[in-house]
Amino acid sequence: MSRTKIKSKEMKKIMTIFGVILFASFILTSCGRSSAPDVCDCVKNAVKVNTPQFDANLQKKCADYSKTLSQKGRIERLDEAIRRGCFKFK
Repeated sequence: MSRTKIKSKEMKKIMTIFGVILFASFILTSCGRSSAPDVCDCVKNAVKVNTPQFDANLQKKCADYSKTLSQKGRIERLDEAIRRGCFKFK
């Protein structure tokens, strides 16, 4: 086999491996982003506890996400809720 063909095969392997790593990174990153429920949705749902409109699945997602946050992260999320006006109810 010539050197050109060997280099071409090696480049194809390297490009394939790079593509797989890039694809996996994209999937893992995008999945991580979608796991955070909207802070206003969490606040508004919490107010509906003991009513037919309360969404237990959303509450679980909110609680599970909150458990992944540090104390600082929880404070930042609360600040975001205040800044966005999530506590204003009609």
